[in-house]
Amino acid sequence: MSFYRRARPAFNALLLRFAVQIILGFLGSQMEMEADYIGLLLMVSAGYDPRIAPRLYEKMGKVAGDSTLKDYLSTHPSGKKRAQLLTQAQVMEEALTLYREARAGRGIEGFL
Repeated sequence: MSFYRRARPAFNALLLRFAVQIILGFLGSQMEMEADYIGLLLMVSAGYDPRIAPRLYEKMGKVAGDSTLKDYLSTHPSGKKRAQLLTQAQVMEEALTLYREARAGRGIEGFL
């Protein structure tokens, strides 16, 4: 039996694992970004300034050494990507509105 025939099943298994890792990484990243959004809303409902969160994620990304390759192979988005999500106009506008209401003592009725 040739080397190619013996190595083929192992190569196919490796290729399958790589494909599954990419798919799970993408789904995991999506869930992590959703969790970041929910976390931001919870944070502002407790009276914390939402403008701090993106800066925190940027700093964490620098410490972790974010890279494009890590973005594709990781189940967590990079700090830069997380910061970009939280600074989107619609997201930050919603967070600032909730923050102002919480700081004014009106609370967040019906938030959860």
